[in-house]
Amino acid sequence: MARLRFRTLVDLFAALALKRRFGRKIRAPRPQSKPAQTRRTAMNLSFFDGYKTYVVAAAMLLAAISQLLGVDLPSFEGQSAGHLLMEGLAIIFLRKGIKASAS
Repeated sequence: MARLRFRTLVDLFAALALKRRFGRKIRAPRPQSKPAQTRRTAMNLSFFDGYKTYVVAAAMLLAAISQLLGVDLPSFEGQSAGHLLMEGLAIIFLRKGIKASAS
């Protein structure tokens, strides 16, 4: 058998991994898991009517303040703290203005 030459250690490890993988037997398929249970009753979120915008704005303000204090939030990672703060305030006051003019 001819001796193989590898340019780098990565090539060597890749070849060893492939050799090991192709040498194994194929696994049996996993048994089917139980289907997810569905809710019997629908959730009633009617108590949020008229306040959902304020909840979103409060979450933005909370994320902005926490970023200003140095806490990293993974879901708000690409956002600027000042930008979130200004947008949260804008959403609150815009919603109040629309609500006042509609009444």
